[in-house]
Amino acid sequence: MKRYFFTLIIGLLVLSLQAQDHAWTIVKSKTHGSAEKDRVGYFWAGPSLKVKLGEVKAGTKVYPIEHREDVYHIRFQDGQIGWVYFTMLQETQEMEIEKPTGLHQIEGSSSFKMGKFMDSLYPGDLVTRYGLSKNGGNYYVINSEGKKGAIIRQHAFPVTEKTIPEYSTNQAKIFLLKKDINEKVLQKSDSNLWAEFGMPEALVYRPTGDVWYYTYIETYDEGLRYRGINFIVKDQMVVGDSLIGEGNWKLIDQLPLFIKVKGMSALDVFDKYEGKSLFRGISKMHWALRFLIRILQFIVAFIILSLAHFIALFLTMRLARVQRISNGLLLIIGFALTIIFNYVYFIFISAHVIKEEVWFTVILMIIILVLSFRKISTNINYHRCPRCKAMWTAQDEGSVVTGKKHITENKSEQRVTNEYTKSDGGKVREITNFKWKEHMTEKQMKDLRYCQECGFRWGVDRVEKVEGHV
Repeated sequence: MKRYFFTLIIGLLVLSLQAQDHAWTIVKSKTHGSAEKDRVGYFWAGPSLKVKLGEVKAGTKVYPIEHREDVYHIRFQDGQIGWVYFTMLQETQEMEIEKPTGLHQIEGSSSFKMGKFMDSLYPGDLVTRYGLSKNGGNYYVINSEGKKGAIIRQHAFPVTEKTIPEYSTNQAKIFLLKKDINEKVLQKSDSNLWAEFGMPEALVYRPTGDVWYYTYIETYDEGLRYRGINFIVKDQMVVGDSLIGEGNWKLIDQLPLFIKVKGMSALDVFDKYEGKSLFRGISKMHWALRFLIRILQFIVAFIILSLAHFIALFLTMRLARVQRISNGLLLIIGFALTIIFNYVYFIFISAHVIKEEVWFTVILMIIILVLSFRKISTNINYHRCPRCKAMWTAQDEGSVVTGKKHITENKSEQRVTNEYTKSDGGKVREITNFKWKEHMTEKQMKDLRYCQECGFRWGVDRVEKVEGHV
């Protein structure tokens, strides 16, 4: 595809996305600490601003395509495409207050040090941003009355965000094997590349050919994961490609079946939630609300992840009807089915559903695995006759104690025993350490069972703890 024709397509796409019909201007941004110094002055391959493509000089004219939080997807006048940090654009300096906030005096450059209150700002008020605090937590702004001060960053957004569309949700991160990518597009027309992956996130002209960047394609090759891939297009043909970034080795990738399941394109419907942490967005809420939300998240996730247990339990109970299978063998089969289904389910949800909290999935799966083992053991040991193998015919005949073990635990607790205020206003709390012994008895019990089908009697061992020495 010729360069001028490609530029025309991009231009039409920009118009279809309702972008501004005039060029924006790159300005020289005053940096404040590490939050900005490595971002301004350059354009990048993707919205994460991790792959630097080149410098951008002040006064350069660009056309906005879309935005993602604080970065803007832009097209240069010569047709090249990239991403820039919002502080580099003159048009993003005007900001609108979206939450009630206060204008404070500026003290130092830390994001956590704002001086005394100067004025109130309300939703709809406009301010002009002229700087960002050292750690990125506050904006330095000028209000409509000309007062300079600092506001909390999350309370104001560029006015342009209402006119520029958000980053396309159709370009959510996807996972592909490099060999599969090569088979689809290498040594084929650039129109095939466009049809397969859409508009590139960045386009740079090089003497050896145009380079198309796709940072949302997570690529796997020779045991390593890469954060993107670029293609070299020359004379309308894809003549080469290379992986972006240094390959990362991940333990989860080495698990059997994981890469195969993660690479299944038929499951891509789940990938629209890519990058959305299970716990994201609640860190700034009231602690009580955070606690309730996380409890609810845990309950919902636990219910969803319990599917593997119910499948294994259902199959085990069906096999329990086969009289030729002994109780011991049935237990082994039940445990094996539980492990297999939990593992397959773990692989699936780790690859396509809950991607960012593997540890969370592992903890839930261990809990479910333990509960599943106990449930299967109880059903077989208590409700399946060892002689005739009949299910649900056992009658409870009570319990007997087969042994006792006395246990003494030493416990301690710190308690506030006195509080008072000193003459200088300081408060003093006196803490005393209380110690005590707690007696318990661990009893070995045998629950007696009686089969109403064949009359066989058997016992099931268990442990019971009671308070005190008995």
